[in-house]
Amino acid sequence: MSKPSNNIERYRQQRRRQRLIRRIVAAVLVLLFGAACLWGYRVYSSREDTTMNQESRSSGFPVKLKGDAVQSARMMGSAFALLTDREFSLYNSKGSTVRSVSHGYFNPSMKTSSKRALLYDIGGTKFSVESKAGEIASAETENKILFGEIAENGNVVLVTSDDRYQNRLTVYNQNGIEIWRWYSAQNLVVALDFVDGGDGCVVAAVTTDAGQPRTTIYGLDFSKGDEEVFSAQVSGSLAFEVSVKSGGAIHLIADNALIVLSDTGEEQSRYEYPKTLMYCDSSPSKYTVLLFGEEVKSNHTVTVLDTGGKTVSSAEFNTRVRGMFSDGSHVVLLTDKQIVCYNMLMKQGKTLDDQSDISLIAGKGGTGYRLNNSKLEKFPIS
Repeated sequence: MSKPSNNIERYRQQRRRQRLIRRIVAAVLVLLFGAACLWGYRVYSSREDTTMNQESRSSGFPVKLKGDAVQSARMMGSAFALLTDREFSLYNSKGSTVRSVSHGYFNPSMKTSSKRALLYDIGGTKFSVESKAGEIASAETENKILFGEIAENGNVVLVTSDDRYQNRLTVYNQNGIEIWRWYSAQNLVVALDFVDGGDGCVVAAVTTDAGQPRTTIYGLDFSKGDEEVFSAQVSGSLAFEVSVKSGGAIHLIADNALIVLSDTGEEQSRYEYPKTLMYCDSSPSKYTVLLFGEEVKSNHTVTVLDTGGKTVSSAEFNTRVRGMFSDGSHVVLLTDKQIVCYNMLMKQGKTLDDQSDISLIAGKGGTGYRLNNSKLEKFPIS
């Protein structure tokens, strides 16, 4: 039989052990409770921050800009693409920022298709292709970039200088991999537009002949060798822009006339300018819109031409026109103090007053965007 003193001592040790265990359990519970509270607070704070960020990103129009110098504003499908001297930004139709990224280019320029944007550094060698989701491709050219274009199928054409030729035209696929080259030996390439969704293009190149300007139009097919599909000369005209219309007609916008050519380069018709050409929008597939006037005067004329080069409509304005765009259904003008909307027959629609602080306008499908360095706003066209 155990001694009573030993039993009591064992009993006391067991009691101390039980109290110690209870204290440890209590301490662990307190620590767990504290950790749970801290975790809950962090989750709540994170959700609150996310909600605040979402509310900030989805705050709608007007969108406050950072004051950077605006270089270009274009539509990328239904998204509004904005290029400043520092950043490339995409906004959806609700005013939310889809993407915003620093580009690092010294002299940035931008071209867009419905799903992608081409960013490049004029006079530099770097370029990238961007989408709503992120950067698709980036690469570097061997020579200095003069200008570029991007097709609906993702192909990119960059026109650069060259050590041996006047220009080099390099084609990259949607992954930024070079797939084709073409050289212009004597003529300076000034404009191009795609055919067949991006598998070829029409190029306008200029030179002088006995002191007179001369434009040569080349048809190129990226699936074939570097030989031209066709070439055609237009004497006495200096090309500014070239546009391939629905049905294959080619609109050559020159300094003195709009020349319509067939898809094989034969001249079909010509529209002689009544005044000095100040601006053109050849992006609609069925029209080309021309703005005529003089810098020092406030008398301007807008003329809409169809694919055959025939006049669809024309209107005169006794005010200075500072900007213009067309989405194929509307012509929108930015004058000294107003934004004025028209249909393609130049019948006036909506008018917005007090627009003297607006520097650029763009739009598509009945929606317009106006901006200066500090804000971006949306307005209805029709």
